[in-house]
Amino acid sequence: MSDSCVCTGLPVTRKSLDPAEPGDVVGSQHWGRRTGNLTFEGRRGLKRFGNPWANPSCLIRSGWARQGKQETVKPHVEPSSGRAPFQFVWAEPDHGFESEVLLRPATSSAMWFLLLHLGLTATLTRAELLLSLNGPYWTVAGSNGTVSVPATVPGGIYTDLRTAGVLDGDPFYRFNDVFYRWVARDNWTYARTFAINADTFLTKRQVTLVFHGLDTVAEVFVNNVSVGVTNNMFTRYAFPVKRLLRAGDNNSVEVRFLSPITAAEQAYRVQSAAGHTVPPRCVPVEYNGECHVNHLRKMQASFGWDWGPAFPSVGIWKSVEIIAYDAVVVRDVTIRYDWGNSTLTLGVHLELGNGSSGAIRGKLEAVLGSNPQVGVSRQVIVESGKEGEYLGVLVLPVPANIELWWPIGLGEQYLYNLTVRFVGADVDERSVKQIRYGFRKVSLIQDKLTPKGLTFYLKVNGVAMFAKGSNWIPAHILPELSVDERTYKNLLTAARDANMNMLRVWGGGVYEDDSFYQLCDELGLIIWQDAMFACSMYPASEGFLASVEREVRQQVRRLQHHASVVVWAGNNENEAALRQNWYETAANFSLYRRDYVSLYVDTVRAAFTKEDPSGMFVTSSPSNGDETEKEGFVASNPQSPFYGDTHYYNYLADGWNANVYSMSRFASEYGFQSLPSFSTLHSVMNTKWDLGTTSNWSIHRQHHLGGYMEMKMQISRHMHYPEDDSTSSGFQRLCYLSQVNQAMATKVETEHYRRSRGVLDSLGQGMTMGALYWQLNDVWQAPSWSSLEFGGRWKLLHYFAARFFAPLSVSAYLTPDDRVEVHIVSDRLETFEVTLVVHVYNWGELGIPKDEVMLNVSIDALSSQQVLSLNLDELLTKCSNEVNARHHCFLHFYLLHGSQDAGPDNFIFLAPLKDSALRHASVRVVERHGPFRRKGGVGSYYSLEVATDAIAPFVWLEASTPRGHFSDNGFLMVSTPMTVEFIMDEDADSLEVVFNVTSLHQAPDL
Repeated sequence: MSDSCVCTGLPVTRKSLDPAEPGDVVGSQHWGRRTGNLTFEGRRGLKRFGNPWANPSCLIRSGWARQGKQETVKPHVEPSSGRAPFQFVWAEPDHGFESEVLLRPATSSAMWFLLLHLGLTATLTRAELLLSLNGPYWTVAGSNGTVSVPATVPGGIYTDLRTAGVLDGDPFYRFNDVFYRWVARDNWTYARTFAINADTFLTKRQVTLVFHGLDTVAEVFVNNVSVGVTNNMFTRYAFPVKRLLRAGDNNSVEVRFLSPITAAEQAYRVQSAAGHTVPPRCVPVEYNGECHVNHLRKMQASFGWDWGPAFPSVGIWKSVEIIAYDAVVVRDVTIRYDWGNSTLTLGVHLELGNGSSGAIRGKLEAVLGSNPQVGVSRQVIVESGKEGEYLGVLVLPVPANIELWWPIGLGEQYLYNLTVRFVGADVDERSVKQIRYGFRKVSLIQDKLTPKGLTFYLKVNGVAMFAKGSNWIPAHILPELSVDERTYKNLLTAARDANMNMLRVWGGGVYEDDSFYQLCDELGLIIWQDAMFACSMYPASEGFLASVEREVRQQVRRLQHHASVVVWAGNNENEAALRQNWYETAANFSLYRRDYVSLYVDTVRAAFTKEDPSGMFVTSSPSNGDETEKEGFVASNPQSPFYGDTHYYNYLADGWNANVYSMSRFASEYGFQSLPSFSTLHSVMNTKWDLGTTSNWSIHRQHHLGGYMEMKMQISRHMHYPEDDSTSSGFQRLCYLSQVNQAMATKVETEHYRRSRGVLDSLGQGMTMGALYWQLNDVWQAPSWSSLEFGGRWKLLHYFAARFFAPLSVSAYLTPDDRVEVHIVSDRLETFEVTLVVHVYNWGELGIPKDEVMLNVSIDALSSQQVLSLNLDELLTKCSNEVNARHHCFLHFYLLHGSQDAGPDNFIFLAPLKDSALRHASVRVVERHGPFRRKGGVGSYYSLEVATDAIAPFVWLEASTPRGHFSDNGFLMVSTPMTVEFIMDEDADSLEVVFNVTSLHQAPDL
């Protein structure tokens, strides 16, 4: 992609006093990436001009030629930074004229040389017209007219009412999720007016109103005429409107939304009357939610979940535009790479518009920005198919020196620009689609194992990959706010910084925005993509299935080219729900099984396979993979440890004990709850009334049945639960202890899975190749399983994740027969020499180990190796003379490569910490330096020196701002001092950052 947007040369002449011709008006929010000044030397009269070694075209939004004679124009651009549309000035000696010009981003100059050299494009043709209807130009009104306020698109009703002051408080403050429920019970109409130029738009063959996302049940009107209805939040809707539009500024569009609560209830009644009920009837009472969301193609979590509130929104949550064209629009490009023949087969999905007839001749072109660059061209005759679509196919040769795309940790993330164009033969028009493509070969390996079962793992470019990561939920409970590039960047880079290489996009949220997947491509984060179905039975009526088929078709086409997207699943937990009778379906199992197969196999899988024949698809998560298919798509035990992936939760057993966890081929969900930090909760609570787990607010916020009871039980096994969690100090202490427990339990379970790589026990269990804990992020401030709080602050778990997902780590546990088993786990691609150091510490002696074991080890690539097995009692003989030596001692492990640390340290506590001989520790930040500019000039950091006078477990640093993270946190201090950095992605000069520190046995005077 060219960084500069320059149009020079190629002078164009045309007669004066002519208005801009069809094609000269282009929506100002579609392609703009830079701003600059365009100066015309001579008189106005430009139609179009372009520079083949810069950009394909410059399109003039408005302007009139001067009367009298033909004129020649010589333009040039002086670009500057920014993201607004291009603003340019027509300069003449006698008078100036301001106009808006859009430069469509182009490929590099060499690429356009190639196009011309291959004879792909002899002239630069005009693009389809686009009039954006986005922006703050809408109004929204309730059904009785008492509420009518300005609105912004993309947007949603809660956001608009909050901006207008109708909702006068933070929607997440205290009980506002319930107090504001009246919004979801009303019907809302979004409306705006717009202008149409008859000489441009209305002369086109096809004029279409396109909504990229409507949430959810609505009827659309243009100039008071209904053009269609919508019922699926996840599909794009296009309505032909040419016959309804009028020249001038007196055009209107209205979107009349039905209350989602009402729509769900109506759909439930229609389904029940027509045949059978589709359970569950409602979400659990603890959710404080609404019923029957499974009857709507809407974000399922919007009616309430065990980690989130119910905000059943309506709104135009994605862009809306009017497009006009004579030829076709290149909508999507799907790609299949043939490794044997070194060719890319491109499926170019063209839109002709609904109701189109006849054929359109033209040329399909593609250029790959490789080195050398390659291109291909093909003449086509486009005829309308289903929904006005046409599939064109191009086969593009790929150079032998192409670089592969790798997941993070296994290699670089090479991405190549790919430009696909349709150029009309009979009409002067072209449509362009540009994407970035990464070459990678991914397989889901399900090979037979002895004595039982199948493997289940990903092989990327021939390398078996252990999937390390978490589960992604929407970044915000309001859909329009979930699509935020800064939030995406903060959350996804936090995942990368925690040594994750995979995220599972969970099926109760949304298919994320293109920018999410593009960032995953760039960061090297593999994506497991659920279809948007979760924890319910669903209808299988003809209309519902048709809507789902369209949804899957559109989403697969949109996402298939992303290097990061490698596995699709039909749903979240619905196979397990059906087989295990979560919703009392056992009495009519065959009926619900038929519906299940009809939806996920005959519809979702069929649509996926048609669009991506070589893609990887499993019908559910968890499922038994190929074994599930063999058993008719509903396995007898969808959670079998011998097949597929598992979801495992056990809140009653001791989460710090590695021996309580079962084996799994691929652990795609597991986890433990914690509270967010007190500083995060403080903004949405009243500290006079809401402290303590028994307060009305805390009960309202806890959506997991028995959540506080389980949290208290887990904490109390190992630590002292606060005497009174309803005081400020007691509640703050509970926030800290809950995060310690969550981090420790998830650490122990994750290390168990990583140690199981390559291990197969006598029963055939093991060979674990994936560990994705639940969950990465939050949608509000409440108890949840997340490692990142709402707002982005790292919990203690996230710091632990950076350690237990490290590419090289030491992992140890105590067996039931009191042996210390020590493993080293490596994700490195080569054999690596390390020295394992085991220190035996007495809790009472800082910095002085009582005994030491050292072992030089050669660690195989991509492996888990047991390297030591030690008798615990023998190991403790030098540590303590006490009978209960385990209460006085603990084990500390680390790896060296030469004299350098080769991975994070680790530890085993040999007795509950509440019963161990810990000393009170005075942990302090004794020095603070900075802020300093980070390398590369982006962001800043502080350097902190932390000191202690006693061994201190779970040393926890907090900053007064959530906009950063520490280089390490929640650590065990066995020596002093320790240097830690606080890293920010922004300039800290204007911030006064305050740091606080605590630990498990912090001295009471601090």
